[in-house]
Amino acid sequence: MSFEQLMNSYAARQQMGELESENDQYNLVVNDQIKIACFLANGRFYVYSIIAKLPEENSKREELLTRLLKKNLALVAYERVSLCIDPDKNALALYASAPAKSLSVDVIEQTIAALANNYELFVQWLGQSAPSPGSAMMFMP
Repeated sequence: MSFEQLMNSYAARQQMGELESENDQYNLVVNDQIKIACFLANGRFYVYSIIAKLPEENSKREELLTRLLKKNLALVAYERVSLCIDPDKNALALYASAPAKSLSVDVIEQTIAALANNYELFVQWLGQSAPSPGSAMMFMP
């Protein structure tokens, strides 16, 4: 099945209607608020979403990134969701990926769900003024 067919099958399963692509990228809105881009690159399927603009002041930027990257380590291991910096938009973003070789509607659904679930977590962390020592993540294996 082609990438276009897989994405449209995903959209049908989610009752989103038919999707349109722009430059081989599908832009979706999940949970009525999370804007996600889906695309293929370098043999992988990617889902990507900007979560926040980076602070302009270097010290605030470094503090925020240090705090978020420490929390991100567990996500990479368990959820395969990664925090990244989008230099073109001066923003923090999340992405998740899966091998394109074994791509199916179920894999698309799982990858998008993982990103959407962790999106809320990062937005919450961004809202914290300081890291709380007891805020360990609780993921089920």
